[in-house]
Amino acid sequence: MQEKKNHILSLVPYKIFPAQMGGQKGIALFYKYLSQHVSLRVITTKNNQSQEPYPVFNIISNASSRYINPFLFFKIKRISYQNQITHLLFEHPYFAWLLFLCKIFFKPKKSFCTHTISKVNDLKVLENGGGKSFL
Repeated sequence: MQEKKNHILSLVPYKIFPAQMGGQKGIALFYKYLSQHVSLRVITTKNNQSQEPYPVFNIISNASSRYINPFLFFKIKRISYQNQITHLLFEHPYFAWLLFLCKIFFKPKKSFCTHTISKVNDLKVLENGGGKSFL
């Protein structure tokens, strides 16, 4: 099999494994098929029970304070270097500050993704210059 040249690290700050509800199933299925084309690693909360064929790191706290944990940056940086990550995929807009830090301190290509339909307007604002400097 040919080696995959894109290495993606995804940050999912909520429970998606085992996938039981629609949003969980959507993300899990997306990752299942994405992992067939790229080298995928997922960082997620401690309450996930993954049986996926790609590595899943259960290192994010289940507490609501997980969105403001500055030490998460160092864990992402370490995993990124160890796995030669080329792209970051963030599943929640509350981690935009973390994406900004990643851009400053190490240089993988960035991606931003949300599966919450109410955030579509936020993304449009960012695309139109509201946050273009760091995304």
